Amino acid sequence: MSPVYNLRGCKFESIKQDNFEYIPDNRWIDNESYIDAEGNKKSGKRSGSYYTLYSSEDKTELNYIPKEETFLATDELLANVKGVFQLPNANIINDRKSSKEESTIEPIGLKFTINNEILSVLKNEHKVKGFFFVRQKRIPTTLAQGFSIGVDISSYIPMIYDNNKKEYTAESFISKSRILTTGASTRVLTTGSKQSSGLLCLDASVNKQLQSILDNSEFVLTESFKTELELSSRHYYVDTITYDQASSGNVISKLIFIPPDTPLKYTEGNGYCTRAGTPEDVKDFKFFAEKDFLENNNKLLRGTYCPFVGTNTILKDNRVYNIKISGYNEAYLNKYFEIRGDDYSPFMAISQRYEIYDREFESVRKAVNGKYSEEMIIPTVYRGDCFTNTVTIRINTNFIDPEVPVNEIIVQPTT
Repeated sequence: MSPVYNLRGCKFESIKQDNFEYIPDNRWIDNESYIDAEGNKKSGKRSGSYYTLYSSEDKTELNYIPKEETFLATDELLANVKGVFQLPNANIINDRKSSKEESTIEPIGLKFTINNEILSVLKNEHKVKGFFFVRQKRIPTTLAQGFSIGVDISSYIPMIYDNNKKEYTAESFISKSRILTTGASTRVLTTGSKQSSGLLCLDASVNKQLQSILDNSEFVLTESFKTELELSSRHYYVDTITYDQASSGNVISKLIFIPPDTPLKYTEGNGYCTRAGTPEDVKDFKFFAEKDFLENNNKLLRGTYCPFVGTNTILKDNRVYNIKISGYNEAYLNKYFEIRGDDYSPFMAISQRYEIYDREFESVRKAVNGKYSEEMIIPTVYRGDCFTNTVTIRINTNFIDPEVPVNEIIVQPTT
C-alpha cells in the first residue's frame, strides 16, 4: 500500500461548488490558451498549470504541484496542497411542513470527478490497482451547537421560551391552588424577564472534555437556525426551523457548563442552578421570578434540572447557536488551514476500496466545442463523524425521597 496522497483542498463557499476545473489535453489550443467548460477561450500557461495533467503538448512531463508551500499560487478558495477542506455553512434541513411532507436531513458530502486521462496514467504508467479515501480526525473550529434558553433571575434555573405566550415557562411542584397535583397544566409558571441566556447543549452533556473546556472562558457564538416551539401535552417540540442566513454576526460570551444537581454556581454577577431545594427537607425550595413571601404565592420550585451551558449575555431565544473556539475569526482561516495541514494524526478510511475503473463509478462523456472527454464520478464521500438523532431533554425532574427503598436487582423480568 502506498503512502497517503493529499488532495487539492479548498474552502467551499456554497453547495455544489467545484474547487477547480480540470482541462483535458484536447481542449488546449496551444501552451498559452485553452477552452473552458462553457466553450470560451481562456488564457493560461500550460506549463506549471494547476488544472491540467501535462506541461507540454508532447506529453513527456507531468505538471507537479510543489508541496513546500501550503497554499497554491492562486489564493482562490484557499486552494492548498495539504488536502484541507472547509465545508460550506449551508442549510442541510429540508423543512417541508408547508407541503405536509416529512422533513429530511441531507448531510454534506464530497463528490470527486476524475478525468479518464488521469486514471489512464495511474493505471498504465504508475501501475496503480485502486484507491480509497481517508481522513484525519477533526481539529474543530466549531466545538458544538446549543439551543438558546433563558435563565431565571431569581432561582437561576433554565427556562423554555414559549413563542405563543411570548414568555419564559417553568413548572412548580404545587398547583395554583397550592396543592400537590399530577396535572402539569395547573403548575405552569411564566415570566417575561430573564437574568441571562443559557444553551441546551447535548454535546456538553455527554462529552467530559467539552465540559472541562467550558470553564467560564470566552467563546464566539454564531447564529445558525431560527426555530419556533409548540407545546404538545407536556412537552415542547421544534415546529419550524429556518436556516438563519441573515444572522446578526458573532457574539462573544463567557460560557460555563452547569452539571445536573448543582445548587448554585455564581460568577461575575450571574447565577446558574440545576437543583432547587433538597430532597431531604420539604421546606427547602426556591422562588421563581421574584422573592415573594406572601401566603398565596405558588411560584415555588423544587426538583433537579437538566445540565446546560450558562452565558453572561442575552441571546435571541429559541435559536441554534454554533459554539466556536475562543478567539475565532474568519480573518485567520489561512492559519487554521495551516494548522490542519501540519497535523500528523492517524488516517481513517471514509470510503470503500475502489478499482481504477470500478463498476461503482458513473461514466460521463462531456463535449465542449466538439472536443470530447470522459470522466468518472465517484460515489459521494462523507467525512464519517456526523450523526443525526431525535433527542428529548427533560428540563426538570421531581426529587426522589431518599428514604424510599431502591432495588437494583430485577426480581421478575416480565413484570
